[in-house]
Amino acid sequence: MTKFENRFKNIDEYKSMEIGFKRIDEALSLINFDEKKLGTIIHIAGTNGKGSTATFLNQILSKNYLNTALFTSPHIMKITERISVKGKNISTIKFNSLFDENIEIIDKCNLTYFEAIFFLFIVHTIKSNVDITILETGLGGKHDATNTSLITDKIAVFTSFSLDHTEILGDSVFGIVDDKLSIIRDYSKNFIGINHDQIRKHIRSQTDENNLLFIEDKDRDNNLYPFPYNENYELANKVASYILGEYLQTDNTLKLPEGRLEYHDNFIFDATHNIDGLIKLIKSINRDEIGYVIFTLTSNRDVNAFLNVLRNISDNIILTTIPDHPRSIDEKKLNDTDCKSYISPIDALEFAKNNIESGKRILILGSFFLIAYYKKTFGIKS
Repeated sequence: MTKFENRFKNIDEYKSMEIGFKRIDEALSLINFDEKKLGTIIHIAGTNGKGSTATFLNQILSKNYLNTALFTSPHIMKITERISVKGKNISTIKFNSLFDENIEIIDKCNLTYFEAIFFLFIVHTIKSNVDITILETGLGGKHDATNTSLITDKIAVFTSFSLDHTEILGDSVFGIVDDKLSIIRDYSKNFIGINHDQIRKHIRSQTDENNLLFIEDKDRDNNLYPFPYNENYELANKVASYILGEYLQTDNTLKLPEGRLEYHDNFIFDATHNIDGLIKLIKSINRDEIGYVIFTLTSNRDVNAFLNVLRNISDNIILTTIPDHPRSIDEKKLNDTDCKSYISPIDALEFAKNNIESGKRILILGSFFLIAYYKKTFGIKS
């Protein structure tokens, strides 16, 4: 456990979440923050595909000899996964040192868990002489810490839009779109991934169309990566081509982020956790390949709606919990669903392994936290 995690161990990342960027603005002001030290800033928002788009873009630009910094969330195995500079995650030693050096500002500004990590990322990056800084929003856009008012010049990139985190962002998809569009700055170039026609029309009505670049449906007609990651690759490639000033050749050697259609022996790990993402995912899953699905969701999600879509993948579905996690589905709800359930993920896995047909795989789905639990328990490395 890092010093940061020890400091915040009793302050859950989500329960302590407070929207707004007043605190991060104050913290950045205390270090005389200058956005020019981040190089060209690319800010990515959307409902699904942010992490893979950011990761693809980071790899493409790095392959073209640019020094990049990448901020993503959440992490799976180590908190240091969230901070990457010049293609390498920050070391635990450096992360601890950064925390020691900046704990007074973190406490003075009462930064939340997410804000504090983002602040440390900024401190690390401005000292690293980078050409490009890629920021993935944590939640929404308008009030997200990554949307600090002290960053005034950036390229905005938007993946797909759908309903998610409705308890915070509202239950209107157009309201969610507007919240995320708030990361746009005046006169910035804005890239829009593949979305429903009505959403594209709404985006045009809310922004300067002269500054919009849309990824078209035909742009996803590649088989370099499984759907929907092929869409995210095309979006990243379009942004990189704009930055580099030239059309880039397609590249099928890039890695997907951890926990996205990740294969290990007889397991497939995917952290898809909302209906829109799941509908897309099942188009890339071979039903005949899947013996069992083990899934979980956080307590705010509609388990039965998720389960109904899951049946397009397999009839053998097991619902479980996220051990020792405050946002795990309530154990009492396990019996309210029409599928087998186990409180313990280990018991769920044992049942699946004992009953699966030879040659088939177990799909672990629905939560980065569940993936992390299984990986840590069984020592699975990416």
